[in-house]
Amino acid sequence: MFVNLTGKDLTIENDEKKIKLPKEQNVAYCVGKTTSLGYVVINGLYVPVSLINWTVENLPAPQTDVYYIVNNNVAVLASRPDVLSFITKDLRKLNETVVEQFTAYTDNETVFEGVQEISDFVLTNHQYH
Repeated sequence: MFVNLTGKDLTIENDEKKIKLPKEQNVAYCVGKTTSLGYVVINGLYVPVSLINWTVENLPAPQTDVYYIVNNNVAVLASRPDVLSFITKDLRKLNETVVEQFTAYTDNETVFEGVQEISDFVLTNHQYH
């Protein structure tokens, strides 16, 4: 099962078929808390230096056979094999995001073991570098 937490409807397509993945009510997002660390001086110019601690909000706990589709920043921060961001096609349509590929950011080399299906679509083993 794939849960769309991006806040917008997604269209997933290949050369043969196109399906819609509607957005859920809740959106997973990142929140940053900024702490000032002081200043550095570069050629007489004072430049502030800050530390930003990021957290992810509204991302459910992992569940068996459930994959969460989120924006890239959430996927990077979550660093979980069940949390996927997406790569869009160059094609832009009004109120439509066309997904070309899913990406996971995790320490696991293999995100999908075997084959998982999205409707009639098939995702095979996905390796990342």
